[in-house]
Amino acid sequence: KKMCGEVQPVASVAITNVVLATEKYLKTYLKFVLTRTDGLEIERRYSDFLWLRGCLVQQFPGVFVPGLPPKKMMIFQPADFIDGRITELEHFVNRTSKITWFMQNDAFKALWNAQPMQLLKRRKKM
Repeated sequence: KKMCGEVQPVASVAITNVVLATEKYLKTYLKFVLTRTDGLEIERRYSDFLWLRGCLVQQFPGVFVPGLPPKKMMIFQPADFIDGRITELEHFVNRTSKITWFMQNDAFKALWNAQPMQLLKRRKKM
């Protein structure tokens, strides 16, 4: 499987796995494993998608940017919460992946090409 590469037009993206991760102070979050039809696979947090959408809205005023589900704490969520989140994130990624302007955007490329720590640094700069 490819882990990094140039952004190419993508027919489909699927979230193939969800991993529960823990960072300092025992804060937990979900990492979504996205797999493109060309084999590229990345892990991203929900906040990465929020960041990308914010960048696209700011850099393309007046252009429709697909929405994201609201951010929610994982605790006390119904059992089907993760399935719904997967469906909504797949919808967002697949719709934005079909818009050439978005695919050529630096934030979009960073989402697909940067290693997790590089993406975090990039998010703080933008």
